Order: sequence, then C-alpha cells, then structure tokens
Amino acid sequence: MKYYDCHVHTKNSHDSQQEAGELVNGLIAAGVSGVSVTDHLDTMPGSDESFADNIGGSFEFYRDELKPLAEENGLDAFFGVELGDGIRNPGFALDFPSRYPFDVILGSVHKIYLDGGNFTLYPQPYESFSAEKRRHIVATYYDDVLLTASTLDIDVLSHLTLINRYNGYPLTSDIFDSEFKDRINDILDTIIRRGIALEVNSKGFEGGRLMPDRYVIEEYFRKGGRLITLGSDAHRGVDIGRGFKETARMLREIGFKSIDYFKGREPVEYPIDAE
Repeated sequence: MKYYDCHVHTKNSHDSQQEAGELVNGLIAAGVSGVSVTDHLDTMPGSDESFADNIGGSFEFYRDELKPLAEENGLDAFFGVELGDGIRNPGFALDFPSRYPFDVILGSVHKIYLDGGNFTLYPQPYESFSAEKRRHIVATYYDDVLLTASTLDIDVLSHLTLINRYNGYPLTSDIFDSEFKDRINDILDTIIRRGIALEVNSKGFEGGRLMPDRYVIEEYFRKGGRLITLGSDAHRGVDIGRGFKETARMLREIGFKSIDYFKGREPVEYPIDAE
C-alpha cells in the first residue's frame, strides 16, 4: 500500500543535517510515496521572533530542492512545520500560519512551564525526582497538550504521550484507567471536536513503543476519531517510514479503514490495504 510520512525534519531543524538527496533516497528505500517537511519552530516568549528564520530556509529548501527532486522520482512532497510549544507565545503562534503556504501544521509540546520556569522534557535526571514530582510533570505535560489542542491553529497533534518516553514513568493501560484518564480523554475529545488529526508517531517503534500507545489509539477510535496520520519524526533518511507497515496493520485491526495526509491544510484519505 501507499504510505505518507507526515513528520520529517531536514537541515533546517537544529537537530538534523538531512539534505534533499538523503531524504528522497530514504523515501525510496522505505517504499514511502510522499513526505511532509515539518521542521522545528519552537516558540520563544518575549523574543524578537528571529527564532522563526529557519522556517524561511525550510520553505526555500522544500520549494527549490526537495519538491523538484521528489517529483523527478515520482514522489509527493508537502510543506509543513512542527509548531512546538505554541502556547508559550500564543499571539505569534496564531499569526504564523498565514506567513507561508503550509500544507500541514503539527502541534507539539517539548517543554512545560514548571515551578516558575521552562522545563524541557529531555534530557532530565528523572530517576532522581520523587514520584510526586514525576506525577506533577506528567500532569502538567497533559495540561499543556490540552491547551495546545484547544487553542492553537494546528492540523495534527503530534507525539501524544511524549513525556513517558523520557520520564520512565510506567506507561500502561492502568494509567489510562486511573490518574490521567480524564486528561487524556479531554485531549481526544478536543481534537475530535476541532477536526485535528491524531498523529501515530513511530519514532520509538524499534523500542516497541508508539506515541501514543495502542490503548490510547483504540480509545480515540471508540470515541469516533478517524483522522489519523503516520509520522516517523525522522531526522535521517534511514529512519523515514520506520514501522509504517506494522503500524498500518495495527490500525486496521483497531478498525481504521484509512490514514490521512494533508495538502493545503485539508486531510486527504488513503486506504489501509490488507498486506
């Protein structure tokens, strides 16, 4: 079946050096038919907004290098952005989508406001924190994700449950049924109501963990959520499309008939075929 990777970074992200040729070769090797370039835009309250300059470079890279090369190889390429921590600078976050011809805007939380300052989710010495502090961090993370989903102009909610990848807090169905059930339910209800897609992020696939975990995806489906995207969160060509075949099979088992990508900020369905 066709796959579209809706979360990929390039040399215009601070943590990637990926060039157009590497990206296209990665798509071909993974059997992925299309890609959305979604370089980081992590907002910074009170700055002069120069932090956004990399997105201009990302657009030029997409327009002048990636899109022509992708089309030469029969592949689709779309332009997007990963808007990180937009709730820290909401005025900018709400204005920015009008500045470029985005196909997709991902909403992410990478840091939280904790104890009077910004707390980056990784790296942190979580093992040295008390259980109470860990719970407070997780609760604050979900509160910030809910605010992101409730207030920002985004198309996709990215890597829900990211905090648990770093925190080491035991992420099992028991948590969904206890401490954070209401918060996670509120997030799922909000994105369904607002027509925001849920990303299934496969960055942790090789370690046996998707973001979010299967039981959260099942609850999303039970609630009526059907907009769903695949994103590898790849910063290197070799990581593009990781685990997509297995993830699509899981989505089919849950009951999904299709997956989505975005073009012109509108979802486009493609079927999940039996393999």
